[in-house]
Amino acid sequence: MDGMALGCEVERVARFDLAAFLRRSWYPLAASALIACGVAARLALVLAGWPHTNSEEGTMGLEAMHILLRGERPVYFYGQNYMGVGEAYLGALAFLVFGVSVASLRLGMLVFYAVFMASVFWLASLLYSRRVALVSLAALALGTPFVTRIELLADGGKAETLAFGALMFALASWLALSRPAGRASRGRRFLRYAAFVAWGVIAGLGLYTYAIVAPFVLTSGLLLWVTRWREPRGLALALPLVGLLIGLLPAIIYAATVSLADNPVSVFLSLHQSLNDQGASGWSLLARQVDGTLLYTLPTVTGLVNLYPLQALPLYGPPGVSTIIAVMVGGGWSLAYLALLGVATFRPWRALRPGWASRGLAVTSPSTARDVARLLLPLTAWLTIAAYTFSATAGNNPYSGRYMIGLLVITPAILWPLLERAPRAGSAKATAHGARVGGDMPRAVWRPVGVALLGVSLALGVIGVAQSIPDAVAANGRDARFAQALLSHGITRFYSDYWTCDTLNFETRERLTCAVIDSYGRPGLTRYHPYYVAVRADPGAPYVLAPHSLIERTFLIHAAQMNLRYSVENLDGHDVYTPVP
Repeated sequence: MDGMALGCEVERVARFDLAAFLRRSWYPLAASALIACGVAARLALVLAGWPHTNSEEGTMGLEAMHILLRGERPVYFYGQNYMGVGEAYLGALAFLVFGVSVASLRLGMLVFYAVFMASVFWLASLLYSRRVALVSLAALALGTPFVTRIELLADGGKAETLAFGALMFALASWLALSRPAGRASRGRRFLRYAAFVAWGVIAGLGLYTYAIVAPFVLTSGLLLWVTRWREPRGLALALPLVGLLIGLLPAIIYAATVSLADNPVSVFLSLHQSLNDQGASGWSLLARQVDGTLLYTLPTVTGLVNLYPLQALPLYGPPGVSTIIAVMVGGGWSLAYLALLGVATFRPWRALRPGWASRGLAVTSPSTARDVARLLLPLTAWLTIAAYTFSATAGNNPYSGRYMIGLLVITPAILWPLLERAPRAGSAKATAHGARVGGDMPRAVWRPVGVALLGVSLALGVIGVAQSIPDAVAANGRDARFAQALLSHGITRFYSDYWTCDTLNFETRERLTCAVIDSYGRPGLTRYHPYYVAVRADPGAPYVLAPHSLIERTFLIHAAQMNLRYSVENLDGHDVYTPVP
């Protein structure tokens, strides 16, 4: 009996300990589960072949192959010497372990996504509350087809912007809120100094990878400067600068070896100016920029499932019922988003304003530092939106939402007004984590409605992703059949359009060599120049074109004008034009 009683007592204690552990650890466990679910769902999509690959992802895969198999050490994306290629080096590592494939190439995107999610959780916990952190993770674990595709395609810069932007701001916030190194233990001081260097390295790598991370570098760097400029011996300024130079080292070395016109900054600025190829200018261009940003790009990047095509926008196509939907749904979503962003900006500004009047920018307490960080985080969103709105891309290609992908990092700031009630003026109930930090708006209706609308849109997005999987699988099969058809007909070198070439070059592991022609049948952007040289050296290289496409029509017009003769056959749904000697 004593033995049985002892066993029951041990079992009871074990149950009690487990229950206590769950009570103590439910918050990190819930966050870990949400992050794991988000990563697992995206891994499942990658293994299923979703989304369908494209030529730019093919270019990244080719670069990873050349790193692994040829020992090449590229600094930038082929033909685009302002975008870093960390994705290619991660892809080369994945190829070494798992073999060469699109799925292996995308494993690096899952790593960046996991870092992004963990950093958003850390950032939201520091600046807001547990509720905001968990709801942010839940929203980011889901995703519309538009956003999820951007997160998974290994075509340069976007996944890094999410990971580096979130981690950079989380590090800066932690440093701003924690005790200065002069009053900390030796181990704590070392950790802080390492965090300063890490911030600089991440900022440098982010700028080297893609310049769209610049708003995060600016605002998180300003946060460090405002809150930590009194750190002992000026290390708060020196250490981030050292880290920044380390992160930028690939760009610095590259810029030292090329002419001034070919350095990454000059190339990026010239590209930015050349994107306005439709001739719009002045008020006409500005109207298209605002139209494209507010009615298309901003809604689709921030979680609205696509309900209308780009041509439905008032200045992008003929008016119709879809135009009314675009204005009401897209415009309403953007106005609500900007209103929440405005509230998230106003709350900390109102809390800081009395102190600024008496002591200027001096930060004297962790609560003040938190308010500064809360002010600068939404400011990052304002800078991102403004930079995109006044770019030519917003006026001509609003579907290029990757330039505003950094807004996903701002998710906690947007959810904060929806989830946390604001105190009345003069209230002392503001908690250390921002629960009930401001609020002069009734929450009885619009807050639950806002959360519900976001949830419905994300749920529809998940359904949209699931419904699009069979189409992606079918497209992957068509690519494989087409490549095999070319090989079986002895066609290994040929010309085609931009979105075909590097897709087939990579998927066939360079058994096919394709050079790009533009819409007028002239040499186009073949990102890896040796491909163009190889195809150009073959006088019998055919032109492989989609039937009835613009490029086929212009090619035939050019051939007639130049009195060039071609034999034509249809091969697996493509027209193959072979030069006749």
